[in-house]
This record gives sequence, structure tokens and C-alpha cells, in this order.
Amino acid sequence: MRTTLGLSICMLAVMLVAFFPFAGYTQSDVTILDLNQQIKDRKNKVDSLRSRIKAYEANIQARQREKVTLENQIGIIEDKLEQKKLDIEATADEIEQLTLEIRQADLQITETQERITLEKSRMATLLRSLYSEHDRSMVEILLLNDRLSDFFDTIHGIEQLNESLKDSLATFSELKNRLEVQRSSLHINKDRQEKLRTQLLAQKEGMEEDQSTKQSLVVQAVLSAEKYERLLKEARTE
Repeated sequence: MRTTLGLSICMLAVMLVAFFPFAGYTQSDVTILDLNQQIKDRKNKVDSLRSRIKAYEANIQARQREKVTLENQIGIIEDKLEQKKLDIEATADEIEQLTLEIRQADLQITETQERITLEKSRMATLLRSLYSEHDRSMVEILLLNDRLSDFFDTIHGIEQLNESLKDSLATFSELKNRLEVQRSSLHINKDRQEKLRTQLLAQKEGMEEDQSTKQSLVVQAVLSAEKYERLLKEARTE
């Protein structure tokens, strides 16, 4: 009877360790859900900007097929400037999206590490319980139980402990694999973010060049108009 009671207490302890750490939402879960929504909103904004960028690209290509005039060239430069403004905005938003994803990955890694620690504790509890029971022979277990039904309950309890240990090992393995994936994702996102920052600087420099080109074309257009007016005036005078 004493053996059955002891085993029942061990099984209850294992169930409590296994269940309560994961019951309900933790603060980390809520934060991750909130970040998920922010990431989704940011991605939708980037997608919308990319659609507008494509529209400008189509307009630029259409203008380039038209007759080459000073006015047309200025129009192309203006469209390119607007396109680059959107490019810069979209890149900045992508960087922010990656910042959110990195924060999310950090939280997920911390959460996974905590779960791994808890799973280790659970396995230690299971192993202690199993070693305690395996130290006794079947005859000893039979003699320690007053009734045959208690003996079979004890044997069943040992089998349950074995199954729980298998489940715990499987969970532990899955958590370790998940941790590796999360760390890899974090590394990829950090590299991607660094590349986007470099791209953002290049986009801003390219925009400055286009602004200079536009100013030159506008000046050229003004001078051409003045020259045309002067020639027209001279023609009328003659």
C-alpha cells in the first residue's frame, strides 16, 4: 500500500510540473502576439508602397517610349524622384519590420530556453521516480502491496512513468530543434537588416543625384525658353 501511495505522489508531482508552467497565456505570449500584429501591419504597408513603386515604374517606361523632349525628360526625373521617395520609405519600413521580428525572435528564444529548463526539471523528476521503482524487484513490489490490485496499480504506474519520460524526451528534442531554427532566423534577420541599411544610404545618395539632374534640366528648360523668346522677338523685329 505504501508503494502505491508513494508512486501516486510521484505521478502527481510529475503532472503538476508538466502542466502548470504552460497553462494560460504568459506575458511573453501576449507580447509576441502584439509583435505579430505590428509585423503584419508593417508588412501590409510595405506591400502597399511596393505597389505604388511599380505604378511609377510603369509610368516612367511609358514616358521613355515617347518622343525625347526636355519637358518629357523632366517628367521622367520627377517620376523617378517620387519612386525613390517611396523606395526609401519602403526600405525604412522593412528595417523597422525586421527590428520587430528580431525582438520577437529574442522573446521566442528566451521562452524556448525557459521551456527547455522546465523540461529538464521534469525529466529529472521522472528519472528519480523510475530509479526509485526500478531498484525494487517484482517480488519486493508484490510483497510490499497488501492487495494484488495494488501491485498491478504500481506496475501500471511505472509504465506510465516510462511513457511520460518518452514524451518528455520528445518534447525536449523538439524544443532544442526549435531553438536552433529561432537562432538561425535571428541571425538571418540581423544580416538582412544590415544590408537594408546600406541599401537605404545608397537610395538617399541616388535621390540626391536625381535632384541635381532635375535642377540642371529645369535651368536648361528656362534658358531654352528665354532663348526661344529672344529669337522670336528678333524675328518679329526684322
